[in-house]
Amino acid sequence: VFAILLPAAAAGQAPERFDGAVPGTRSDAAWWVELGDTTLTELIDASLAANHDLAAARSRVLQADAIARQSRAGMLPTLSVDVGVTAVPGEVNPCLTSGGGQIAGATPTAPPDVCTTGSAMLGASLQADIWGRTWVGYRAALFDAAASRDDRDGQAAALASIVAQTYVDAVAAKARLAIVERQLDVNE
Repeated sequence: VFAILLPAAAAGQAPERFDGAVPGTRSDAAWWVELGDTTLTELIDASLAANHDLAAARSRVLQADAIARQSRAGMLPTLSVDVGVTAVPGEVNPCLTSGGGQIAGATPTAPPDVCTTGSAMLGASLQADIWGRTWVGYRAALFDAAASRDDRDGQAAALASIVAQTYVDAVAAKARLAIVERQLDVNE
């Protein structure tokens, strides 16, 4: 309807018929782009980019998505690695100074200056979600994220409609002013 009204309002005349909308068709473009008015498109795009409430809504969407990803972590397996290395001076370590590590019949050797030992452990675990609490929490977080996206989109649609209504009002006022000016010329 706006695609027909805007050019007609700009020209100061009413359209002869309302057509152009085909039932059952849908476009992926924003509705204001479909109107074909570059000024209106620029105004709406600028207002969507500069609106602080909409920027806050975009941030809430990012936050909700991050919470959803975080809540999924309880369903994933955990891995842990523990590595330890110990270095002890040879003269303090009683095992090395007593010669207990010598092979029978071998020539005795001097203990090393430093004795190093090490260990490594790898662990894996998976939490059993018997009652489904983790899964339900994850699904709830996904729904919260979807609701945040819908709130953001609703705010954007409301802002776009306000800008479009203001623009249509301005175009209509300009057309009425042109009519009044012509009427004044005729009256003179």
